[in-house]
Amino acid sequence: METENRTIFEVKDLSIGYGSRVVMERLNFTVRKGEIFVICGGSGCGKSTLLKHLFGLYTPISGDILFKGKSLVNAGEEEKAEMLKDMGVMFQGGALFGSDTLLENVMLPMQEYTDFSPELMERSARYKLALFNLSGFEHFLPSEISGGMKKRAALSRAMALDPEVLFFDEPSAGLDPRSSATLDDTILQLNASLGTTIIIVTHELDSIFKVAQRVLFLDVDKKTMTALDSPEKLREDKSNETVWNFFNRTPF
Repeated sequence: METENRTIFEVKDLSIGYGSRVVMERLNFTVRKGEIFVICGGSGCGKSTLLKHLFGLYTPISGDILFKGKSLVNAGEEEKAEMLKDMGVMFQGGALFGSDTLLENVMLPMQEYTDFSPELMERSARYKLALFNLSGFEHFLPSEISGGMKKRAALSRAMALDPEVLFFDEPSAGLDPRSSATLDDTILQLNASLGTTIIIVTHELDSIFKVAQRVLFLDVDKKTMTALDSPEKLREDKSNETVWNFFNRTPF
């Protein structure tokens, strides 16, 4: 049984959806501190929707999400803001503000959540961009850089507050195989060097087998989770045909 100090997220009897439409229900799982945790499943199963619930963007239909033992769902505005300081998000496509430079994009979380001086914010933002090989591009607009650079800029922004948890929504989307592999390496380095908990939504099997320590599988037909284990064990386990088909690239 996992001890409390090893658990950073606990999801309890969670049901999620839009209005009266239930996307997923009866979700019960934990995410351990310092692990790389992947959420996967077929198209339309609610992977990104679940991810957005975990960092408080959406409110569930029912159930609870505990972050470091405290309810994210029932937290007041100030308490929730404190929780969000410990989370960084890299949205699908990067979601950079097109009219802001890379430097300005990375400074945004600092402006929202800290009382840093403008000088300290700029210095910190430059440092974060440098971490991901974007020195010299601080004053470029997102439209002026490549897709891979946009991903790195989005990661720089996600790291702006040195969060305990990083969320990635389809990080390899739109990238060529080499850039995708480089991003996987970056994820592994962040996890190994900083101990950052990383939660990823992806359907890319190469990435899953390279970075994931555990994988949560969402079944679009059953509207609930049907597997949680290492990707290697899920690939070998034939007890669940849908899961086995997914991990062995077999048509459903």
